[in-house]
Order: sequence, then structure tokens, then C-alpha cells
Amino acid sequence: MIIEHQAHEVITHGTTMLRWIPFLPLVGAAINFLLGTRIQKRFGRAGVALIACLLPLASFGLSVRGFFELKALPAAERLFIDHVMPWIHLGGMNVDIAFQLDPLSAVMILVVTGIGSLIHIYSYGYMDEEPAAWRFFALLNLFTFAMLTLVLGDNLLIMFVGWEGVGLCSWALIGFWHSDHTNTTAGNKAFIVNRIGDFGFMLGIFLIYWTLEAAGGGTVVFRELAGRVADFDGATIWGISVLTLATLFLFVGATGKSAQIPLYVWLPDAMAGPTPVSALIHAATMVTAGVYMIGRLNFLFSAAPLTMEIVATVGAATAFLAATIGLAQNDIKKVLAYSTVSQLGYMFMAMGVGAYAAGIFHLVTHAFFK
Repeated sequence: MIIEHQAHEVITHGTTMLRWIPFLPLVGAAINFLLGTRIQKRFGRAGVALIACLLPLASFGLSVRGFFELKALPAAERLFIDHVMPWIHLGGMNVDIAFQLDPLSAVMILVVTGIGSLIHIYSYGYMDEEPAAWRFFALLNLFTFAMLTLVLGDNLLIMFVGWEGVGLCSWALIGFWHSDHTNTTAGNKAFIVNRIGDFGFMLGIFLIYWTLEAAGGGTVVFRELAGRVADFDGATIWGISVLTLATLFLFVGATGKSAQIPLYVWLPDAMAGPTPVSALIHAATMVTAGVYMIGRLNFLFSAAPLTMEIVATVGAATAFLAATIGLAQNDIKKVLAYSTVSQLGYMFMAMGVGAYAAGIFHLVTHAFFK
């Protein structure tokens, strides 16, 4: 397994400062959204690009530092927690805004900040003479913040905030050239299809929480969920195991975000957006969110063999179907789109057979070669 239940927690005391890894790109987004027009008028595109590129690069530096600090710890203690502030304390639900760094999230943030920073730099040349460059760079920074929130969050609700954030930024970036009807249609299609998947994701979260609440205390924190898998034993709804149903709902969310059958239809059209958007969102980061989610919740999926079979089957079918469709495409960006869908199918097939490390490994290799 990628992540096992940790016996000990290592709390950060100003060492890795996890909160700044996602917050720095958010600062860049805020500066360019609020002051971007003034900066671009005075300093040109270089001004807004400098802000947009330096802050993700700083996040990458913090990510590398955190990776090596984590690597220096014994294997059983590789976990940093950064509690930012209390968030929802209502009834039996206690959820804080907190970030965690463990081997899985460390790999993900290196991909998001490393490749993301390179794409930010490439965007400076690609968006040459773009009058609204400040808006484009602000959206890129906001997307980076949302993706980092998704992979660093220590509970399902923080993950869901990032999950929705990348969907919103995807819609805005795909339809960035909004005067072109093709782009706006593609952005709307991506948004609507993702909302269908996200509804299933929400149902999965609700089902997990309600079941644990009935068993003595609900939680959505990943570390606590890993130790409560036994509480799902014998719990059924509509004659189906609650764990099977909950993981299937979560997988519905993954099929939307990661473009699997039947919700893959938005990804080829999304290539209508600017090329840096295709690189950042539809190859390297956002579309891998579903794979990451299954890796993060591997202890739940491993306890639901029927779900695992469905994940593997859908992944294999998607890999074959998308590769077959790609063979008949003439547009190079459509070929890349169907290739991405096919490679994501391989990742899900690996997850479905329990080869979590292999799935995450291919996630990283795909981000680089695509």
C-alpha cells in the first residue's frame, strides 16, 4: 500500500511550513486579480508573469525541502501535520483546516509545483501580446493553489474544497478566450460533466461520515479513517455493503475528474483551450486527482473487493477505447487528449488490482512525458 496507518504523528514547528506551499500561489493569484491590470500597464506582461512564476517556484522549493525532511525520518514516522485553524465544529463533526505531508502527498506536490512552475514559465512566451495576461496568470496560480489544497488536505472536506477549486479553474481556463464559442462550449461541458461526478463524490463522503457517526463517532480525517475500517463491517444500505457503495460513489467522482468511462467526453473538447492549460490541467495535474484520491483512501478501497473489480474493469475498458479512438484522430491535440484518457485508464487499472505504488509511479511518469 502507498499509505499505511501511522502510529505516530510528527507535528511541524516552523520547519516545513506546509501551509505556505498552497498559500504562496494563492497570494500570487490575489495580487494579479486585484492589481494585475495596473501592473501590466506599468511593467508589461513581464510584471504579472514574474509574480505568477516566482511564487509557484517558491512553493516548489518548500516542497523539495519538505520531501528531504520527510525522507530523513524513520519510515513509520514520515508524517508532518500543519494545523492552520479550526473550521467546522458542529455536533459530532470536528474538522480543522489542516495539511499533511506524507510519502504520497510529497510525490504529488513535487509534480504539481515542479511541472506547474515550468508551465507557468512557458506561458510567458505562449501568451505573447495577450491583453489579459494578468487574468490568465492569476487563474494559473489559483489552479495551483486548489490542486495543492487537494493533495495536502488532511481530511475529505479539505480535499473536496480543492476538488471543486480545480474544477472551477478548469472551466475558467478552458474558456479563457471567451469570444470563441468553441472554447466557451468546451469549458461549460467540462464543468457540467465534472459536476455529475462531484455529486457522487459528495454522496460517498456523506455515507462514510454517517456510517461512522452511527458506529460511535463520525470523522473525515484520513488518519482516523484508516483506523476505523472495521466499523464498516456488517453495515448495509439497500442490501449492499455501505463500504462498497461509498467507494463506488467516490469512484464516480474519480471518473468525472479523471475522464473515465462514461464521463471522459469532456477531456478531448477541453483541448480547445490554450496549450499551457492543456499541459497543466489535462495532462499533469487535475486529471490525476481521481487516481490520487483512490491512493489516499486505499484502505477503504482494499476492503471493498467489488469496487476494486469495477475500478480495474473501467480502467482497462477506458485504456482500450480511448487508444482506439485516438488512432482515428487527425488533430494532434485530440490525439494527445485520447492518449491521456488511455494512460489514465492504465492508472485506474493498476489501482483496481491493488498495485497502488505502480499507479502513482505511472501518474508521475505520465505527467513528465505528456
